[in-house]
Amino acid sequence: MNGKRIGWDWEPDMRTLRCFVTVAEERSITRAANRLNIAQPALSRRIATLEADLNLTLFERSVRGVDLTPSGKMLLNRAYAIFSQLAQTYHDITASSEKPAGTVVVGMPPTPGEFIVPPLLRRIEAEFPEIEMRFREGFSRELEGLLLNGEISLAVMHNPPERPDISAHELLVEKLHLIGKAGALKQETYTL
Repeated sequence: MNGKRIGWDWEPDMRTLRCFVTVAEERSITRAANRLNIAQPALSRRIATLEADLNLTLFERSVRGVDLTPSGKMLLNRAYAIFSQLAQTYHDITASSEKPAGTVVVGMPPTPGEFIVPPLLRRIEAEFPEIEMRFREGFSRELEGLLLNGEISLAVMHNPPERPDISAHELLVEKLHLIGKAGALKQETYTL
């Protein structure tokens, strides 16, 4: 990192950026240091250097941990996009190899993701051990934006948009049932 660089000339260290993302996700420098397997003071120095380079405060510190400032939230979103694009670039370049390899970032809605992710991970690990799966949680419109921006490779969403630049395939159909005490549901049909 070089604190003298400003604007278009800013060249962040990728490891420091990865450290920033981990602190943001853990909301604790101590937990992030444990996850990254580095000393907490070293991680604190990296974050302080990043903040000095940007001349911004990225985290609000408290006894409970750290919270992102508005600038920190913006950097986190951009860092996710950078890492997703790097992973996608690696995937695109290595896709022509005989064995599929690389990182695939999949957007998932919260509830269906709980049921879809575990079997998907088991199948990918068994059939394509060289592929690393990463997941971004979000709701359909947010996932659509991430997909269009190239921040994720695939998305599972409800009611996908009909667009010429998005290909959608039906994954499953959920059967929902209305249940009540015996005799409570007397109508032939109900609408939502």
